[in-house]
Amino acid sequence: MKILYASEDVPKQILSSMITRRIDQIKTLYERKSILKDGKTFYTSTEHSLGLLLESVNSNDTQIGDLFESYSHIVNLLNEVNNLMQIHPVDHLTVDTSDSFSRDNLQAMMDGYIDDIEMVRMCEVSMGRADRVDMKIVERIKSLYNEKNNGPMFVAIQILVE
Repeated sequence: MKILYASEDVPKQILSSMITRRIDQIKTLYERKSILKDGKTFYTSTEHSLGLLLESVNSNDTQIGDLFESYSHIVNLLNEVNNLMQIHPVDHLTVDTSDSFSRDNLQAMMDGYIDDIEMVRMCEVSMGRADRVDMKIVERIKSLYNEKNNGPMFVAIQILVE
């Protein structure tokens, strides 16, 4: 988002969607049975912080650029704590290239990328800049996923598993 909106603030609609998605992710992490009490306390506090940030985004009193920086700070802190607790959420925003992913996790990440692209496109259309987002990237992502999952190596592994 910083690259796409390098010369302007991230639109309010996009930042709001990003914060809402992150709150949902935290709720999912919180519900894991293996999370200790301290971890649950951290997630609850982080969820509340993001909720306050979302309220600020929806008000007209603050600069979106400042709020985006606060959001980035919270996400970085969340990622650091997840690493310390050895929790690796499947999140296309924080992919570690040394990770390997299951088919379901890869599909979830691809869906996340597509959702982000569609979210940005809808916002850009509402601002009268429909040509700013090339939707061909969505087809390329789907094609890449299908190629990976239907390639000879995947089919051979699938036959062996069955």
